[in-house]
Amino acid sequence: MISQKPMAALSVDLDDFWSYLKTAGNPEWKSYPSFLSIAMPRLFDAVEQHDMGITAFVIGEDVKRPAVRPWLMEFVQRGHELANHSFHHNAALAIASREVINEELQAVEQVVGDEFNVKMVGYRGPSFSYSSRLLEVLAERGYSYDASTFPTFLGPLARYYHRMVSRKKDKEGAGSDQLFGSWQEGFRSLKPYMWNLSSGGLVELPTTTMPYFRLPIHGTYLHFLADISESLAILYFRIALILCRLNKASPVFLLHASDFLGNDDLEDSSVIPGMKRSAKQKVQFMHRVFFELSSRFEIVNMRDLAQAKSEAASQTRVNPPV
Repeated sequence: MISQKPMAALSVDLDDFWSYLKTAGNPEWKSYPSFLSIAMPRLFDAVEQHDMGITAFVIGEDVKRPAVRPWLMEFVQRGHELANHSFHHNAALAIASREVINEELQAVEQVVGDEFNVKMVGYRGPSFSYSSRLLEVLAERGYSYDASTFPTFLGPLARYYHRMVSRKKDKEGAGSDQLFGSWQEGFRSLKPYMWNLSSGGLVELPTTTMPYFRLPIHGTYLHFLADISESLAILYFRIALILCRLNKASPVFLLHASDFLGNDDLEDSSVIPGMKRSAKQKVQFMHRVFFELSSRFEIVNMRDLAQAKSEAASQTRVNPPV
């Protein structure tokens, strides 16, 4: 039987423990600690229980690490998508030269291709960082979609919070002005559209925010609300999904692996957002979130949504930022 539900996409940014420590200026990041062995079984269990597709956005330098590689292989073997999340997870890539951008994208493509025989067609910039130069290079390299836009007015507030929690020196913060975008991002469309590029078409799949209000609805933000009240967080999410249906917007729901971790999983979880509750509480909450999402939409990976929406997206062409 063909599903009558509209489509939505699910994705997870595989930012590992080391990336949070690095953001916080903790030198222990250099040993590349990982929490994926704790989070991934819970994520896979939830995705399968709710019959969802999912895309994992992969950091290139993580691919060959023994703590990471088996879980990426698990994504592939289960029929899910791997997409590019940059090699070094540095927002400064968005303002780099064309040569550097090409080198970084190619490095991820090569290691993922060599290890898993996968050709990636999607990209999301670290902390929603992007530029017209980066978008042009993506199109030139044959990518089908980008997922780096975050249509909210709260970008500058998120950037300020990031700077407050980070203890990195200024010289190590290159690219920090690219994090989360400007307040003007709040005016961007929530529906897929086509970037108007000289090098070809590139579908943009914006990370969904609440229609009209443009407030975040991704997993970690819902956990922030759930720290106050889980019932409030679910009601908030339910309203957002109803508004998406009314506006014929296909949600692109963003997760982080840490959404399946609790404060009892790690000795020091303070560097990770949304970690005030236990693992049991957070995992049960994510099942409630997935139920709300899957009961209203058919959940596919990002590649499949981009393909399904490419024709409609081509009717709306948007000039990239200057």
